[in-house]
Parts: sequence; C-alpha cells; structure tokens
Amino acid sequence: MTNLLIRIMFMSLSGSLIALLLFLTRPLVKFKLSQTWQYYIWLAVIARLLVPFTPEVSLMSGLYDLFERTTQIEIDIRDIQADTVAGIVLRYIGIVWFSLSFLLLVKKIISYRAYIRFIEMSRERITDTAILNLQEKVCRELGLKRNLAMYSHKWISSPMLIGFFKPYIILPRILTESTQGLHYIIKHELVHYKRKDFLYKWLIQIMSCIYFWNPVVWLMQNSIYKSCELSCDENVIRGLDSSGKKAYGSALLYAIETSVRYRRASALSLMMCEEAKHITERLNAIRRHKKSGIPILAASLFLTAAICFGSVYVGVIQTICINNNCYCNAAITRTLSEGR
Repeated sequence: MTNLLIRIMFMSLSGSLIALLLFLTRPLVKFKLSQTWQYYIWLAVIARLLVPFTPEVSLMSGLYDLFERTTQIEIDIRDIQADTVAGIVLRYIGIVWFSLSFLLLVKKIISYRAYIRFIEMSRERITDTAILNLQEKVCRELGLKRNLAMYSHKWISSPMLIGFFKPYIILPRILTESTQGLHYIIKHELVHYKRKDFLYKWLIQIMSCIYFWNPVVWLMQNSIYKSCELSCDENVIRGLDSSGKKAYGSALLYAIETSVRYRRASALSLMMCEEAKHITERLNAIRRHKKSGIPILAASLFLTAAICFGSVYVGVIQTICINNNCYCNAAITRTLSEGR
C-alpha cells in the first residue's frame, strides 16, 4: 500500500504540472484551435495521472537528484520502512485513501443506477412519426447504422444521453410537443453517442475518485465537461452555413427557455440551469467557428506532440518495496551507476 501511495502522489504531481500548463495556454488557444482538440488533449493528462509508466530519465527523477544535491540530504533507500513511524503513517494514510476512493466510486455508481431507475419509472417511449423521422435523418447524416431508443420524461429539464451498455436519448416532455429545434437537439445527443463521450466521462469519474484530494483534478473535470459540450456543438455545426449556425443557436436558446420555464415547476430540474450559465460562451463559439486551415492543423499537431512528449518526460518516481523497504527508482539507478 505504501508503494502504491507514493506512486500516486508523484503521478498526481506530474499530471498537475501538465494540467497547469494547459490551463496557462488556454487563453492563447481558446478561439484559435478547435474545441475538439481542446477536449481530447486532456487525455494526455489523464494518461499521466492513471498510467505509472516513466522513462529512465525524467523530470521527476531529475528533481529528486537536485533535491539531494542542494539540501545535501541523501534519501537512503532504507529511510522508508514498514516498521518505522513514517512507514506506519504512510501505510494508514494509504488505507484511508484507498477506502475513500473506493467508497466514492461505489457512491457514484449507485447514484447513477438510482437515477436511471428514476428515469425508467416514468419514461414514455416516443412514437411520434415526425420525431422518429427526424432521428432517422440525423442518423444518416452522422453515418450511424443504429437508431437509439428515444423517450420523453416529465420530470427532467435537459435532453440527455443516458445508459452505459444500452444508451438511449431522453427528452423533456415539453420539448416533444413540437418539432421546433428538435433536429439539432437530437443531433447533439447522437454526436455524444457517436464519440462515446459516456466512456470518456466515466474515465474522468474514476480519475476524480482516485485524486479526490487534488484541486487541480477537480478544475480539470469542470474544464473537460465544458469542452465536451463546446466540441459537440462544433461537430453539429460543421458544414453548416451562417443560417444553419443561427438555427442551431436558436435551438439551444429554445431548449433552455422551455427548460427554465419548466424548472420553476420542478425541483429536480437542475442540469439545464447549470448548462445555461455557459450558454453565452457556447453561442460565441458557434458564432466564431471557422473551418480549420493548414496553419491551425499544423499548430494542433505540434502542440499535441509537445504535450504528449511532456506527459511522458515529466515521469514519476517509482518505488519498489522489497522486504519491507521502499526503494526509489532514481536512487536505485544512481546506486547502480556509482557501483555501490
């Protein structure tokens, strides 16, 4: 447990450094690079946080050596033992951390299952021919061979894609009373399905449970959720002319307007209200959207390569526990190179 905890701590530090770098560069690329790139680039940070791989030469091992040289404190490989006070404290911290992470994940799964049961209790299958024809048309546009089931529900305020193994679209009942804006609303949800965003979101949930104590991870989660919607908007309006973009923006406003009116009659309608806080940013992104040219694509490729390289190079300090002693990979490498 001590070995795992030390690895997690250094992986958290490494991932946080890359995440902070992305946050610092965000104002420079916010309206220049595609929202889709800004959404998926976070996968490099998530990989750094979840995968303990590290090269032999890394930033973390270099900082470890620098700390020893500048402080003249050599961290002996026997300093952290399971039978010392430090070892016992770390072991109990590790047990508490693992228990809390596991309980948080279980709580999220149980809450999600409870919400699905709540939806299933009062959902109604949509059989309106006009709406089903709209869905079929959108499926052809997106190249989807599978038509998802669509339901309406009187107690929700926001359209959503729900379900993991058998996902389906759930619409507020008030939005199914007419077909105004439904083409774009359905397309938005089907883009989420086509990109498998629900898998991405569960990956984020696992990450947030492991690093529940790291505020940078919570900032990451919020940023990824916003980028998810912005990039989905970008995919929906790709190929549309100015009138089409205006129609999509109007569909967003109509969905929010009807949902806010409905929210006043229901304490359960919270999701669309939360989304409404970012509607100005989404509308601005739609208005500013332009087809990516060669310079933008080149910049995206360069930044992707740089961030991926940085995620690998920053590395982690791995530890190996043998006979109750915890060994640092940097210390082991230095010891072997010096012939000790």
